[in-house]
Amino acid sequence: MIELPDTNGLSMGRAAKAYIDAGIPIVPFNPARGKVCGNLLGNASDDQDNWYHHVSTDRAVIDSWRRKFGPFRQLGLATSPGAFGAIVLDVDKPDDFPRDWRSLLETAPFTQTRPDEHLKRGHYWFMLPASHPPVGNPKHPWGEVRSTGGGLVLAPFPNDARHVVRSGPLPEISAELLSLVAVGRCGSRGSRGTPSVEEFCKRHTGAKYADKPQVGEGKLNGQITIHKQKLAAGMNEHDAMVYMLRMGLGEAERGFVSAKAVLDTFRARWNRSDREFQDIARWTVAIIEGSSEQARAEFEAMSRRDKRSDSREYAHFYR
Repeated sequence: MIELPDTNGLSMGRAAKAYIDAGIPIVPFNPARGKVCGNLLGNASDDQDNWYHHVSTDRAVIDSWRRKFGPFRQLGLATSPGAFGAIVLDVDKPDDFPRDWRSLLETAPFTQTRPDEHLKRGHYWFMLPASHPPVGNPKHPWGEVRSTGGGLVLAPFPNDARHVVRSGPLPEISAELLSLVAVGRCGSRGSRGTPSVEEFCKRHTGAKYADKPQVGEGKLNGQITIHKQKLAAGMNEHDAMVYMLRMGLGEAERGFVSAKAVLDTFRARWNRSDREFQDIARWTVAIIEGSSEQARAEFEAMSRRDKRSDSREYAHFYR
């Protein structure tokens, strides 16, 4: 059984021992270089050697880090929840978390991150159901999910108010809460589900510019160029695809290009599992369908600014 230990008042070295004894693998990082979980280990441009592949509960490995990087009192500790089958909700804006679902957070182990801003701001810890496929790290109006490939800075942390409010075993996340956080449905219980990717494609065919095929071609060419740039800059393939589908399907929703063309184009550029691609597509559709009309209008206005009809980096409008 994996638990969130009570590390309040512990030195960094004793906190490290408490985490590994509780079954939570860790990595050290250098806070002098910023609050970046993987700034000592791994290669950010290599999916097979990224920092989160190095999290460990092995005492021999952790002792080797002490010899290599120095005393833990000078370092910070981090983990990657997906590495041990966990999912953590990093709630930055508790007042934006759907009211009908807040009770599902109240019994989860909880690390408070910024009590000066909000007493319920922080990390809520759960386990994924056994044999559940990996969950990524989607963003929501209230915060982010941290699971496969995601990182968390652990308590304690130098000059930081974070501390463990509720310790104990990590419960299995309920199916209803998982459906909310994993695909971005932010409505109340009983609200209509997000349309499927197939339904989205049937509705968004680029018909607004059917008589100007160069518009859709220009959009796709622009998206491909940005995708190449993201990968060349070191973004991993998963995150790059999340970014591009948010952009491409966002432009499809506004009528600039066919949604099917976007999906076909980027599926051909994808080198990982088809299930992972489908999960990203479903989550993207959920985010777009759940966005406000104002956000959609702002997105469209930005999309129209480029005279060459090439896509620009404005996918952040859909959050």
